Amino acid sequence: RFDDFSIFPCSDTSDPAAYTLSLSSRTPCCKLELDVSGEGVGDAPVLQYWVFVLMLVVILVWYTFLRRKQNSTAANANLANITPADFTVYLIGLGSGSQHREDRTYLTDNFASQFGNVATAVYTTNAGTYLRAEKELARLLQLEEELQRIKNAPKASGCFGSLTAWLYLRFITFTFLSGASECLEATRAQIQVTKERLGAIKASELAPIGEALITYEKAESTKRLFGNQPKSLLDFLRVRLIDCQWSSTLKFKGRSLYARRAPEPTDLLWENTDSWGWNQLARKLTSLLITVTLLAIGAVLQFQLEDLRSDKREDIVEDYVFRSRDTDQSFTEKALQQARLQGLSMVAATVVVVINTLITLTLKWLNEFERHHTRTDLEVTSIFKLTMAHLINSVVVPLFVMGSASKKRDWYTRGGLAEQACWIQVGNAIVPNILFWAFSYNPQKYLFRNHVQTQPMMNALYNPVDVLLAERYANLMKTVIMALLYMPILPLSLPIALGAVAITYMVDALVMLRNTARPRELEHYVVGSFNKLLITLAPSFLLVASLHYFAEEDAAIPPLIVGMVIWGIFYLLPPRFLGLKEYDAEAATSGAEHSQLADIRASNYPKQPSALDDASGSYGFYAPPEPQLSVDPAVARRVLEHYKEIP
Repeated sequence: RFDDFSIFPCSDTSDPAAYTLSLSSRTPCCKLELDVSGEGVGDAPVLQYWVFVLMLVVILVWYTFLRRKQNSTAANANLANITPADFTVYLIGLGSGSQHREDRTYLTDNFASQFGNVATAVYTTNAGTYLRAEKELARLLQLEEELQRIKNAPKASGCFGSLTAWLYLRFITFTFLSGASECLEATRAQIQVTKERLGAIKASELAPIGEALITYEKAESTKRLFGNQPKSLLDFLRVRLIDCQWSSTLKFKGRSLYARRAPEPTDLLWENTDSWGWNQLARKLTSLLITVTLLAIGAVLQFQLEDLRSDKREDIVEDYVFRSRDTDQSFTEKALQQARLQGLSMVAATVVVVINTLITLTLKWLNEFERHHTRTDLEVTSIFKLTMAHLINSVVVPLFVMGSASKKRDWYTRGGLAEQACWIQVGNAIVPNILFWAFSYNPQKYLFRNHVQTQPMMNALYNPVDVLLAERYANLMKTVIMALLYMPILPLSLPIALGAVAITYMVDALVMLRNTARPRELEHYVVGSFNKLLITLAPSFLLVASLHYFAEEDAAIPPLIVGMVIWGIFYLLPPRFLGLKEYDAEAATSGAEHSQLADIRASNYPKQPSALDDASGSYGFYAPPEPQLSVDPAVARRVLEHYKEIP
């Protein structure tokens, strides 16, 4: 209710309870004094801030049980399987120290052997220069055969058949040339260029890039090597701040080496080894720039839509207050006004969901562009980038646009922050899962299967879609963190998030668990990245509530301090104080010997020679794929001879 209503010339006011509408210079303003003495009007009760602290404690307890389950699952899987990675160390940072034979001999016989007997040593080379070109040539040769048969095949009949035939030609060539004859000529020209590029590659150019895979005879040797590096955050701080060691404790000819558990042989992406050092850094910066550009486009669109909503709200208030339209308007006119505001909120939420989808699709291409050397690095990096990009677009930008404490009176209006947050979360719960479910069935195979002319193309068409595990983890992270950040002003966020998690689980059970089977070790590392991001962002809702939503409330500061102290203690405590038995792959295989690898079935590593072969030039399990002799025998022989010199 309003205690005072008076018409007076426009003027500024510092009274926070006053709501002033500025009209044109010819129209007077009104000042509406809101009675804040009534029940239910005013600031949030102090107890509400302490509820946030209680929720943080609940999240930390849940996180502890989650980690216990993950660790026990990973430990059981590792005990049941002995893999080459249990005996291998991945050394990074050798630089030019791996270019010369005498340096490689010194690394194997002197440096690495101080931790145990070395079984094999493989140096990562830029074999991707050849392998990527070879892969492209194989694709072009297959495409040439397909186009040749399409050219000789009878034309498709009917409008739908002609349309799908035209789309299929675009689908396999990625061009808009008019017909199969033109596409065939262009493909043959690309084949000739690729062959010339392959022929120009010199064996001496395929040199080591500064990384080595050292396989020991006993698993304890890897544990001794890893013991020289800090394992936990407290160990890292102790080494850096107390011991004042700012470089790695592993040294090789003055260079700092970094050791980590080696990836599985099937985890290595040899075709990406053509990019390292500054080249790889430039690719990652370019990827970051593209992602930031997409976020900027989404932010501009959200700013524009908020301006439209603000103007519409002002028009509605003008109609009610200044023109007494509340008695003149029909019910239909009033409903249309409210529907327009709600429609703008739905459009703004749709923009957020669309930008998130574009970021996800773009990152699939950017992951290939960045040239990660292992699938594990690809998955871990993707989780972080996807989660942060989605949160910036879904939470940070809307809060910056319309969620400050000075705009709290507009949070619950039609087209306000609470309504938009609700639609954003509903869209996030439905759209990504529907797209994931739809594309997992390869819808293009139903359109193009009648136009495929060769068996390899038919096999490629029916292969399951390669699912990036990071996308699913990032989707869960986005759902949980978004609910926590919007929860202080929209308690409905938590039930929406619960429904989104349930939908995601059901879709994953239908699609992902059926089509994909990741190695257990890779699953553990990806989950580890998920855990770190989750515990780091756990107090984010408390920070946003105290420093953003209720920034003007002094009562919100003590709960913030208490909550951050609780989180800080929890974050720094070693896992053993929380009752967690940290998963340790090296300790889990303690006592195992290299000879036990002979029991691994050859089918697990179909293209890798035996790790027990002691013949000259043997790579063990970590062998780069051999070039196909059918491509260019002369070049392939030179490359193979150079490969045999490197170990």
